[in-house]
Amino acid sequence: APLQTSASPQHDSLLPPAHAEPQTRETPNQNAERLYLQRIHELEEELKCSQAWTRQLSCRVNELERLMCPEVEWRNSVQPSLGEKLQLHLERSLLEKQELECRALRAEESIQDLKREIAVLQKRLQAGCPSPATLALLATAPQSLPPSPPALPSPPLQLSSIR
Repeated sequence: APLQTSASPQHDSLLPPAHAEPQTRETPNQNAERLYLQRIHELEEELKCSQAWTRQLSCRVNELERLMCPEVEWRNSVQPSLGEKLQLHLERSLLEKQELECRALRAEESIQDLKREIAVLQKRLQAGCPSPATLALLATAPQSLPPSPPALPSPPLQLSSIR
């Protein structure tokens, strides 16, 4: 006689119908079949539970990925921008270094120009240095002195080159 279960439509034909006469004794084949069907039913329940757990775990994994994705994207976006920032800082530093080197060179040139001008003025002063008698005359009668020769015009000092 076919068996029926209400739990699974696949196994409805395996249990006896409700109107069938109950059997008093099971044969060894029927007992083995019943145990086999019971084990199948247990495995089906276990499979359903496993599938439910798998769905829950999948949902949690998806949730975690959604939560972590912005952080991962943020980390990935920070690293390149950090690299870009460092590259820009390096480029700026190199430009500043070149600018400072140019300023230092201009300052050295200005110092050399000033030293030459000082040397020329010292030579003029020494060449035109009056004797002690002339100095006494100059001290008593400044109006009688001829006008002093005009000083050499110094090149205009550029403020931008001193900075």
